[in-house]
Amino acid sequence: MLLKNGRDHKHLSTGSYPGLRNTGIILPRPAMMVYKETFPEGEVAVIEVQPSEDTPVRYKGVIWIRIGARKAEANTE
Repeated sequence: MLLKNGRDHKHLSTGSYPGLRNTGIILPRPAMMVYKETFPEGEVAVIEVQPSEDTPVRYKGVIWIRIGARKAEANTE
C-alpha cells in the first residue's frame, strides 16, 4: 500500500511517533497516545492527540488554525 506521498507504508513504525512529543517541533508539548491497530488488510498507526489547555499551539514555530476543512497561519493577536 502506498501513502499520499508515494512511499510504501512499511517504513513507518509506531516507535517513531512518540518522539514527536519531545522534539520541540510542537509547543507546548501535546498529550498524545500512539498505538497500532491490526486489521486483516494490514496495520495502521493511530495517533490520538488531546486538546491543549495552553494555547496557542505552535508547529515548527508557526501557529495554525483550522476552520472546517480550511487551515491557515495565525499570529498571537
